[in-house]
Amino acid sequence: MPPTDPTSRPGLGWLAGRGAGAASLALLAYTLAFLLYAFTRSGLTLLATVNEAAGLPATLLATWVALSIAALTIALLVWPLAALVGAVTALLISALCAAWNREHVPGRALAIGAGACAAPAALIALALAGVGPAWTPSLAETLGFWLGLPLLVYIATGGLASLELNRQLAAARS
Repeated sequence: MPPTDPTSRPGLGWLAGRGAGAASLALLAYTLAFLLYAFTRSGLTLLATVNEAAGLPATLLATWVALSIAALTIALLVWPLAALVGAVTALLISALCAAWNREHVPGRALAIGAGACAAPAALIALALAGVGPAWTPSLAETLGFWLGLPLLVYIATGGLASLELNRQLAAARS
């Protein structure tokens, strides 16, 4: 819900709520993208290998239901943490924009939002590289999908959220 007074700055609760909401939507989008990928990959694999007598439609349905249950369960378990990270990130972006973008320049707002998310993403990647197992092509593919892609979504969401906040702050100042 937007601030009721169009000339006021958004409050901390409103910012945290918007950050939690953005993180929740990003988690939902990633979960749906994963399911689309998993359905496609498993379906193509089953089409190439399944015995016709085994009942292809039932096998596909059972596989897709199993994938859906697992993916949605993981999403529900991660959701509170994602909402918390989103809320804290929104407050951080707001503070950084207030300090470094008083003129409300859109490009600077985008850089602040993306940078505020890229810094912890880089720290996570460096920490895993320093203590992780030996690097293999399989590990690279796995980490790319399960860690790299969500971190890229986080960075992009931070940049877009910062642009939106910048737009609202510029409108409040006018």
